[in-house]
Amino acid sequence: MNHGTRVSALVLAGSLAALAAACAPGNSANTPRSRQELQPCTLPDYSKMEESVQAQMRDRYGALTSLTASSTADAAELGLAHGEMGKLLMAAGYVEAAGPCFLNAHALTPQEPRWPYYLGRVYLSKDDLKQAAAFFEKTLSLRPDDEAALVSLGSTRLTLNEPDAAESAFDKAFSAHSQSAAALAGLGRIALARRDYPRAVQRLEAAASLSSQSSVVQYHLATAYRALGDTVRAEAYLKQAGVLELLPDDPLMRELDDLLQSSIEYQLRGDTAMHESNWALAIAHYRKASELAPSDPIARHKLGTAWFFAGEIPPAVRQFEEALRLSPGFAKARFSLGLIMASKGDMSRALEQMATAVKDDPGYIEARLRLADMLRQAGRWSESLAQYEQVTRLAPQMAEGSLGAASALIGLKRYEEARQRLIAGQQRYPDRQEFARALQRFTFR
Repeated sequence: MNHGTRVSALVLAGSLAALAAACAPGNSANTPRSRQELQPCTLPDYSKMEESVQAQMRDRYGALTSLTASSTADAAELGLAHGEMGKLLMAAGYVEAAGPCFLNAHALTPQEPRWPYYLGRVYLSKDDLKQAAAFFEKTLSLRPDDEAALVSLGSTRLTLNEPDAAESAFDKAFSAHSQSAAALAGLGRIALARRDYPRAVQRLEAAASLSSQSSVVQYHLATAYRALGDTVRAEAYLKQAGVLELLPDDPLMRELDDLLQSSIEYQLRGDTAMHESNWALAIAHYRKASELAPSDPIARHKLGTAWFFAGEIPPAVRQFEEALRLSPGFAKARFSLGLIMASKGDMSRALEQMATAVKDDPGYIEARLRLADMLRQAGRWSESLAQYEQVTRLAPQMAEGSLGAASALIGLKRYEEARQRLIAGQQRYPDRQEFARALQRFTFR
């Protein structure tokens, strides 16, 4: 960081602190006496973002500056404009720049609960936990049963080593939202910190039963069961443990997810819809992504994949072909076209597409394996064997390469080599019963 940037950062930090103090709970001077007291909402360098997002930034900032310059705009209008600017900046990842906007919004409209909540998030990102907690508490003074604010406050207080205050927040969250897995998990963490292991297990098990989204809960359960001497359950939970936190329902943060008119954001939404097998929604999101980034072959391929799963083959083919027009070496589009042609019985063109996919991306294991299968089914044993050998070399953890190679060797009438390959595969992949079944058939032969 150069000297000028460091000075700017210190000035911004000082401005945030000053206005935060003016807006903090218990301060009677919550509303600026004049517009001159508002902090400047400045735009960061967003030149590397997608053009659609750049346009959003320019339009939103232009509206804010016009309203600020207007002598007829009232506090509610100005507060909303600053808040919406902050939301857009936060959605784009410029959390630091969003801070002054939210502080202005909160100062102008102190009865609106959204702005202190977002400020809590801003200060969490800065590791200023005391300010974050203060703004979550301000949110709750305006919206007492807000699950996200209660859980966020509880987690922040727990990190600050204030277990009693944290427990109070989690208790309120669970009282108001009896299906809140995040609140139960928080209460379980508090019991764990107090070494009340039976209660920790009870609450953490209940949280895990309500939601499967968290893998951190499994880690806490492993810790509790180990402390109780139940090593079997502890080891079982430890195998499932990870770093994914259990989060509450958070409508305000979801608003940010839906805010950016960005191809990447729409692709992420499409990915979520695909994971949920909601093909129609995935198509809508990927189509929007393609409109926002018409030269992006990945968006086109994803749109084609959604059409394919929806059972609409012609539009899927069009999107895959468009992806290849945009990027002739895009192996995934070749692979997808190869699958469709194989499903139609056009094996010649399917093989051509798969071979090109492997040529364009030699490390594309799935395409190479499918090419090997197609060659074997076509009776082109030597060629398929070469591809299976490559699969085994590139991905030794995959049993399919060894199984396919043994099948190709049988097709070549190299029976002893096939038998040895199956025996070796049975030893290497003891959980794959296909090797034993193939050996039985081979022996019978």
